Amino acid sequence: MTPGNGQGMAVIVTGAGGLLGRAVTSALAEVGYQVVPVDRIGGQTQNDIEIRVCDVADQQEVEGLVEDVTSQGYELYGLVNAAALIPTAGLHEVDAQEFAAVMNVNAWGSFNMARVVSRAMAQSGKGRIVNIASVAAYAGGLVGGPHYAASKAALIVLSKILAKELAVDGITVNAIAPGALESPATSGLSEEVRAGLISRIPKGRLGTMAEIANAVVFLLSPAADYMTGATLDINGGVYLR
Repeated sequence: MTPGNGQGMAVIVTGAGGLLGRAVTSALAEVGYQVVPVDRIGGQTQNDIEIRVCDVADQQEVEGLVEDVTSQGYELYGLVNAAALIPTAGLHEVDAQEFAAVMNVNAWGSFNMARVVSRAMAQSGKGRIVNIASVAAYAGGLVGGPHYAASKAALIVLSKILAKELAVDGITVNAIAPGALESPATSGLSEEVRAGLISRIPKGRLGTMAEIANAVVFLLSPAADYMTGATLDINGGVYLR
């Protein structure tokens, strides 16, 4: 996709305050989309785009966000669900409240966003939804706890259901399942633990935020028009299926 092709088309990116959300926001802005970054806390992205405050799990707030975007004359073309809680509590440490909170943001929040946004997309007869899942959905969490892994598995299944339901409206729905990425969390690991993590990855390194962001750009492009209900595994070969 060349710069300018996305001109006049809006893409909402949730979790835009996080490292991956910021990388996705920048990559999409560079190719010409009108990016609408949202998060629970406001602020600005690294390229000075204002982050809108929105709770993805609150249907009323999401409906207000979509109404505001469309009222500005933009075609709501894309949604990237990158908002996520990544707790590290283990099997016997997770309580019901924390489990529900993770599922509420990671699974319900993405589903809630997709349902509301897809209604606006259907009016133009086209749209792209990309859900950021995780290799944890298949293999359990490398960093996140069991409830994180469960929420990402749910997100992959929801992506397939949404793909079937929304295809008739010209909307594609795909997921990306990243492996371990370079981040403060992985940089903060002890040298021994980090080396052990990398040793299990056939590529011999961690992934980067830019590699995931580039995959998002592809899934929103015309080149991915026939692709829906799929999950892109970007994990350096650590998990093959």
